[in-house]
Amino acid sequence: MAGKNVLVKNIASLGIVQIANFVFPLISVPIISRILGPEKFGIINFVGAFVVYFNMFIGYGFNLTATRRITQFTDTVERRQLIFSEVFYCKIILFFISLIIFTNFVLFLPALESERLLSVYAFIFCISSVLTQEWLFQAMQDLPRIALLNLLGKTIYIISVLLLIRERSDYYWQPLMLSASQVIISLISFVWAKKKYKIKLIFIPINRCFKLLWDDKTVFFSLAFTSIYTTVNVVVLGVLQSKESVGFYTAGQRLISVAQLVITLPLAQVFYPYISKAFAVNKELGIQTVQKLLPIVIISTVLLAIVMFVVGENVLMIFYGNDFAQSVIVFKILTFIPMFVAINNVMGVQTILNLNLDKIYFKVIAINAFVSVITNILMVHQWGFIGCAINWLFTEMLICLILYFSIKKEGISVINMKYFMLSHFRGYYNELAKKRF
Repeated sequence: MAGKNVLVKNIASLGIVQIANFVFPLISVPIISRILGPEKFGIINFVGAFVVYFNMFIGYGFNLTATRRITQFTDTVERRQLIFSEVFYCKIILFFISLIIFTNFVLFLPALESERLLSVYAFIFCISSVLTQEWLFQAMQDLPRIALLNLLGKTIYIISVLLLIRERSDYYWQPLMLSASQVIISLISFVWAKKKYKIKLIFIPINRCFKLLWDDKTVFFSLAFTSIYTTVNVVVLGVLQSKESVGFYTAGQRLISVAQLVITLPLAQVFYPYISKAFAVNKELGIQTVQKLLPIVIISTVLLAIVMFVVGENVLMIFYGNDFAQSVIVFKILTFIPMFVAINNVMGVQTILNLNLDKIYFKVIAINAFVSVITNILMVHQWGFIGCAINWLFTEMLICLILYFSIKKEGISVINMKYFMLSHFRGYYNELAKKRF
């Protein structure tokens, strides 16, 4: 019963995060984009796309692998302390590697060299990746703390940005305030986690850190390739086309990403540790839990896609104004992205990774990332920022198909039609309401 209560409590806490994910962009994005215009908006998103790779590198997929190590085995203070220290020291190593590489990019890559100050401000964000303990709160299914920190960070960011950005030349404040707010919140989470879970940092030999990085390489590279096909579009577009084109593309992409975050965040932070524990009990229970989740994901995201497609043009014009009229077509092309991303998450992260079939997941993502880069270059050359949007949708659809047949090949079916029946939907929500999921 306690586990069921925790799930419902976490879902309720995540509701706070989801409200913040909706409301704060509604306030900040229209104001910032209208002040900066397509070109400056494109510049900060272009630089941000580079920093995403380093942020992902430092995170190294520990949100999945470290969470899995805690949830699938007996959790003790000693084990928790060991994993906490391993993750922290690994992140420090990865941060300094990132710092060296990024410094060379800023010094010698013309696209970043022309925006050195902006690039430095954006890179400061990576410090938060070292300090954040979101993965630990997630593993302990303590999402109220994540919700509170998330809300506090967004509040600090939005207030500072709205106070400081007054004209187009103020564009550098956006990455600086984003980085500063996240560093503050991650530092709070670090101290909070140590006190809450009685954790002390213990010395981890560097060879042990490298062994952990080697052991987790499959999940990391899977996430790295995912990052390639989701963010390389912006980099390729910025290199082959104008920064204004980047602005048009990222304006439409940004709104889609908000919807995508609202869908994928519950899957990552609530259901992943919960489903992971179900798989730890036995394989059959884990698969059944996934089968119950998938219909809800599919139906809710299809309805969301239809609504976004219908109201997309009006929403985008309200957000960005007439200067971003060319972003409408990008938004409409991408409306089904959250659906495919959510389904891919259920099949890939929730199912394949929890079955410890990491290599299968890696192969699927790696192949599609390679294909995506090639097709993206061709489509951007032919159709510009519209080609970017088409390529992302094509990639997610392809991943969805390959993941499904890869799981099927292992003798596992993630689709059970009886859970698509209305009676099962009612039963599912009634169980949640009674805290007996």
